[in-house]
Amino acid sequence: MAEGQPVRREVVTAGRRIARPVRVVVPNGPVARVELPQHVDELIRRQLRTGLRAAAALALLVGSAPLLLELTEGVRVAGLGLSWIVLGLLAYPVLLVIGHWYVARVEQAERCFGSDEA
Repeated sequence: MAEGQPVRREVVTAGRRIARPVRVVVPNGPVARVELPQHVDELIRRQLRTGLRAAAALALLVGSAPLLLELTEGVRVAGLGLSWIVLGLLAYPVLLVIGHWYVARVEQAERCFGSDEA
């Protein structure tokens, strides 16, 4: 570069900007609570009960696995440890049964809800 010429810089960012304040509108009156019809409320309760039952069954399955594995330590079936059979083969069908039961119950509740609505 020739002497006396200013060094040219490449600008890769935008200049600083000041954020504008956000304007929030607050209603003056009390906020109305939306009331659901009775049958929608019942549908929600049925689905919640079904979900809690499925979660409890899953928790029982997962929670009892360490105890089962501790009690059957060293037991071998067909050359495999029983823990591998329980975790690798038997857990998945039980999970599928719980999932199928949950979906069937929720769909049944929604069908009942649809027939009550009409």
